[in-house]
Amino acid sequence: MRSWFDIDLDELPDAAFVIGSDGRIARWNLMAEQLFEWSRQDVLGHPLEQFLQFEDGSWRTEAVTQARAGRIFRGTQKVCVRDRTLFLDWSMNGIAPESRDTATLEIVRDITQRVKREQALNQLFVESPHVVSVIDMTTSQFIQVSRQFCKSQRRDEKEILGKTAEQIGIVPADNALELKTKLLTDGYLEAEEVQTTKADGSISFGLTSARQLDIDGRKCAVTAWQDITKLKRAEAALRAAHKRFDEAMAVIPVVIWWVTFDQGKATDAYISLEVDRILRLPEGTLRNDWDGLMARIHPEDIAHVQHEIALSFQHPGTNHQVEYRLQRADGTSAWIRTSGVGRLGPNGTIHGFGISEDITAQRLAAAEQERLAQQLQQSQKLESLGRLAGGIAHDFNNILTAILGNLDLVTMQLEPGDPRLARLREAHSAGRKAADLTRHLLALSRQKIIEPRVVDLNELVDNASRLLERLLGENIRLRKVLHANLWSVKVDPNQIEQVLINLAVNARDAMPEGGTLTLETSHVQLDKTYCENHPEATVGPHVMLAVSDTGCGMTPEVKASVFEPFFTTKPPGQGTGLGLAMVHGLIRQHGGSIAFYSEPGQGTTFKVYLPALHVKPTSLGLSTHLPTVKGGTETIFLVEDDEGVRRLAGDVLSQLGYRIFSFESVSSALEAASCHNGEIDLLLTDVVLPEHNGRWLADQLLSLFPTMKVLFSSGYTADVIVHHGVLEENIHFLEKPYSTDALAIAVRRILDGEELVRLATAL
Repeated sequence: MRSWFDIDLDELPDAAFVIGSDGRIARWNLMAEQLFEWSRQDVLGHPLEQFLQFEDGSWRTEAVTQARAGRIFRGTQKVCVRDRTLFLDWSMNGIAPESRDTATLEIVRDITQRVKREQALNQLFVESPHVVSVIDMTTSQFIQVSRQFCKSQRRDEKEILGKTAEQIGIVPADNALELKTKLLTDGYLEAEEVQTTKADGSISFGLTSARQLDIDGRKCAVTAWQDITKLKRAEAALRAAHKRFDEAMAVIPVVIWWVTFDQGKATDAYISLEVDRILRLPEGTLRNDWDGLMARIHPEDIAHVQHEIALSFQHPGTNHQVEYRLQRADGTSAWIRTSGVGRLGPNGTIHGFGISEDITAQRLAAAEQERLAQQLQQSQKLESLGRLAGGIAHDFNNILTAILGNLDLVTMQLEPGDPRLARLREAHSAGRKAADLTRHLLALSRQKIIEPRVVDLNELVDNASRLLERLLGENIRLRKVLHANLWSVKVDPNQIEQVLINLAVNARDAMPEGGTLTLETSHVQLDKTYCENHPEATVGPHVMLAVSDTGCGMTPEVKASVFEPFFTTKPPGQGTGLGLAMVHGLIRQHGGSIAFYSEPGQGTTFKVYLPALHVKPTSLGLSTHLPTVKGGTETIFLVEDDEGVRRLAGDVLSQLGYRIFSFESVSSALEAASCHNGEIDLLLTDVVLPEHNGRWLADQLLSLFPTMKVLFSSGYTADVIVHHGVLEENIHFLEKPYSTDALAIAVRRILDGEELVRLATAL
């Protein structure tokens, strides 16, 4: 113990005084005078309690005992002085003056303002509208809570203070330990979701945040709690509503969607599950995934769809409709029709709403309907044309058959070296040309049954050019530019020759003053861009056949109708308008396409594109081997309404040893057959007869003579004969005009049981 006489209390910055062992004030410094407003003269020798009134004076007894025992006492005391209330930071230390009992040196500091601030803050904490608390990190006990905290837990403050969260049952022990560990590790908690149990047993959910603080030397945590129970319930209700909405949407066969665009980008979207069914994707694949949906737009349709979206940005409130393709999971495409409208939102956002429906079936049905309508229209036109041309050709071919057949007979009757043979050969040659022209005429009238084979187009052009030179005349030069090592094509050579003839004839008529006709072949790779602009074309390697003239060219009006049947620029009687329509149909039938380029006064170029093959072509050369003409003794019924043809065929077959019965009508043939003794080995009949057609006659005779063979003959092309019921399996046909050798060979082969379907003439 040190002597208090050694201490100059006035040098101390705080109020200080000495209380003697008798409990009276022995010393009183200047700071005490200022703080308590009592002078030394007033207080010395008097008890301290005479001037200071303590809220609870019992503390002094314990404090004096500690001080006199050599221990320092410290505490905060509330004191009333002259109607003032002070909060004092009080310390007491024991001292021993000479020959006296132990006294106490007491030093006090005014902390009234600090305490009032702390009380105000504490009051704010307690009365805060937020759920806040202070927890001792050492014991995990609550040391202070706001009234709102108590209210949220439906507990009294006394039930909470001094207890842990798990003791109260607010949170499970494992959850409390997890939160405490995280807080000790990181120093804070940030919006951690916690499930709590209230006093009444109800469950609530909240977000808790916490920070570690040191309060009066204690490691504490200040926590804040935000009740999200209503939010969680709202979320659950929203999920349930979404589920019910999705279930309702699932039975609607359209995609319902909405999307929000911010600066051109989709920031929020809803897409019903129907889109996954349409695209054959697992359910939920594209749920609310706008960018994923856009990524499935067919590459060829992206620009079109983006254009429509841009228009919706520019014209909000206007309904927009667009049709496009989406790629399915299996690689196929679905046609979609989308109808939508945009609405302006805040801050420049645009909200889009709409529906999308699968119109693939409608598209296919419409395409099929259009195809069938076009087929019907074309069929009706060609049927009318076929009847007209067929009737003309029938009579013309009968005439040619008689002419050529009789020329053959006269030729056989003359001796070799007879000077008249030369003229007969000239006449026969002219007849063959007339027969060729007849077949060309029939080809112009309808699509023929094609017999494609792999050929070299250059060889075909070379063979046809000899005929073209005769067609063009002397004032038109024929020029050929043929690509070496040309790819092969699979075509019917006869039909492609018809294409060349028709294009050449048109070119000739466009050059009345003469000019140049150029035939060109080359390799061409048709790309997607070209095919987009030419729908009939297909992507891939092709062989191009170009026919160019230096003629008058075509006006826009003519170009618009150039492939239409019956369209012609020629005067009445000089053109049927069927040539280019036939060309177009034949090329399409071969899987190719045709395009043309023309300007008035600049000539015209037709370009035919045929799919290329990389296989070796077959030769177009004609066989020089002719079968030997043989006769026989069989019985033949000959039915032909044209007298010249009937007489010719009868004479030829009679000279070969056959037993011939000739008739000009169906009724006369049936009457003769009904009383005929013996077998009829062969019926040679025209197809078109005045009373009935040849097929009907054959059926009647076959019922009487089941072993009879039948050979039909006509000037009609194959599709017309089919119309009359011919060219079924095991049916034989000889096309007019035919030569005497062709007739003899056909009859012998049929009687011998050899195959003779669609026998070509041997002119």
